[in-house]
Amino acid sequence: MKPSRALYVPIAAAVAARITRGELRPGRAVPDAGTLSRHYGVARVTARQAVALLVRQGWAVETPPRGVRVADPSAWPRELAPAGEHPLTSVLLK
Repeated sequence: MKPSRALYVPIAAAVAARITRGELRPGRAVPDAGTLSRHYGVARVTARQAVALLVRQGWAVETPPRGVRVADPSAWPRELAPAGEHPLTSVLLK
């Protein structure tokens, strides 16, 4: 049976939550696919999809050759849910 939600979405949400809490600061490296795949017990391709989602949503930027870095807060998604939570992070709470 196919999962109802892609596995990479909650992983991206967890990393986005770390960014909003200040655990990952702007300009710092986002955990790479190898680190995320080991931590969450998923395939590297799933971890790469999570990082790609963070980039698409503005949480991170690709900076060759340095890799993927946390974006400047001015680039972070603006549509915040009530209580200051970002919709991406609310995936973890459901």
